Amino acid sequence: MFGLVPPQGMNLETGEISFTMKRSPKGRLEVLYLDEELRITRGERVTILVCERSDTFL
Repeated sequence: MFGLVPPQGMNLETGEISFTMKRSPKGRLEVLYLDEELRITRGERVTILVCERSDTFL
């Protein structure tokens, strides 16, 4: 999907994982709500995604 290249690893200090995309995604994304803890978005196919920031890593 989108030519995603698997991550090479995780930065153990920050928990950051980086992905590389070989091509850009098409479509749109509307941000409905955003703060330090929560992000709610709606995609062009009316999919609603709720993301909550976590202090722990799995």
